[in-house]
Amino acid sequence: MVTLPPETVRFYDDGPHWPVTPERQTNERVYRQAFMEGAMVVATWDAPDEAAIALAWNDRRQARREAELLVPSAEMYGDPDMESDQVVYHTGHEVAACRTRGRCQAMEMAKQLWWELCEAGATNGQVADEIVPPWQKAVDAWAKAEINPKRIVPPPRPEDFLTEGLRGMLEAPKPAKPTPAPAPLWRPPAPPHAIKRRLKDVERELLDWLWPGRIPLGKLTLLAGDPGLGKSFVTLDIAARVSRGEPWPDLPLLKQSPAGVVLFNAEDDLADTIAPRLDKAGADDGNIVAVEGVAEGGRRRHFSLEADLPRLEEVMQEMPDARLVVIDPISAYTGSVDSHKNTDVRGLLAPLADLAGRHRVAIVAVTHLSKSGGAKAVYRAMGSLAFAAASRAVWAVAKDQENPERRLFLPGKLNLARDPDGLAYRIVDSRVAWELEPVRMHADEAFAAELKSTSDKSTQGAERREVVAWLRNELAEGRQPSKQVIADARENGFSERTLRRAFKEIEGRSKKDGGKWYWSLPDQDGHQDCHQPPSQ
Repeated sequence: MVTLPPETVRFYDDGPHWPVTPERQTNERVYRQAFMEGAMVVATWDAPDEAAIALAWNDRRQARREAELLVPSAEMYGDPDMESDQVVYHTGHEVAACRTRGRCQAMEMAKQLWWELCEAGATNGQVADEIVPPWQKAVDAWAKAEINPKRIVPPPRPEDFLTEGLRGMLEAPKPAKPTPAPAPLWRPPAPPHAIKRRLKDVERELLDWLWPGRIPLGKLTLLAGDPGLGKSFVTLDIAARVSRGEPWPDLPLLKQSPAGVVLFNAEDDLADTIAPRLDKAGADDGNIVAVEGVAEGGRRRHFSLEADLPRLEEVMQEMPDARLVVIDPISAYTGSVDSHKNTDVRGLLAPLADLAGRHRVAIVAVTHLSKSGGAKAVYRAMGSLAFAAASRAVWAVAKDQENPERRLFLPGKLNLARDPDGLAYRIVDSRVAWELEPVRMHADEAFAAELKSTSDKSTQGAERREVVAWLRNELAEGRQPSKQVIADARENGFSERTLRRAFKEIEGRSKKDGGKWYWSLPDQDGHQDCHQPPSQ
């Protein structure tokens, strides 16, 4: 049972909701007014104002911080042994939350379309003169309109006011890269030779991202974590977002186009686990293909990255819009390759990375953690170090040491950009619920804390056993005044808390006699007044 302090709620709420109550109608009105104010700021731009956008986001984060209240877990869950804190939120925070959401959303909508149009060839002046004024006028009318409690009316979007010329720029097909001539079916054998290319002949390309700053396109990404932490839930949440073009949890206003996804999963059943989880995540299952094996000679066998990469190539050719391949876990698809030998693993992953680059897809491979390796994330991935070395990004899933239900999605390695902040999530109703606030922690820090916690627990267990043995010996001659036992324990370096836990463990007896409390062993004479030692 959860006990909340007065005038607090457990979750942060910034909408949107059906405006069926007076309070929610007030929140909706505040949101609309703030959105209109954001549109008025956009109307002053000659180009997207990054400083104004950053200020709006800072206000949004500050509003959430001001709504937070730390509550001891012991009070919230009624367990005195819990030493962590929980975050709850003051009642009434919804007004500030809706206000900051409206202002950020208006600016982000305008910025994203503005950038897309400029990339397509439009000028800043065209956007400012042809789109912003009619959009701002429509926003003003929407903000002042009566609120209908039976429906949610979203704000007008800038793209609703594209002129025919600007829309044509956006919809014009991008020039395709020339397709190389097909290789001949047969060529005479040639002696071994080095494959080389002069750098002046290399066509430069911009780095592209599936999940900006986290999962690059055309590269291999590794996701590592212990069993039971929700790694598969995370990969399916990512797959669902890609399939339907849903924004990323840390970029809620950044649009993406729906794209294809290829799934390899050797641990869960498609019908009773994977498909229902994708449904919960809102996936467009028409954009997702699961590879279940390979048919050969009238028989079906397991897919192997060692032998069947051409079959994956065929799947990619059938899905030219695919942007994500998930392999969960990669150790199940290595064939006869020894996953603990660096040379063998590199030979397996190099063609896979080449396929990712040619088809511009992100390949996310899942692996478990090894028991050894210490606190460094890149050394904790199961099998050879080559799995982490060949990956351009390594992400780790770890348990929050302060909250057993909270999971941390933390950077372990990122070769292509600076390490971003981590994220936190919970598994709620068989789907991933991401938290808005970033987690400023590296995977190495989380693993170091985990190792320290394990070491501390081992030390505490040894100390408890030592106290139990000492206490049995102390009470062996008969009952003793509890105050004297506690004092003797302190002289021997034992804390009162550990002593009382040891007393409970041996099922000691506590009895009041002549105004004093006495402790004794359970098999000694005398009747107990209570099993638990009172606080003296």
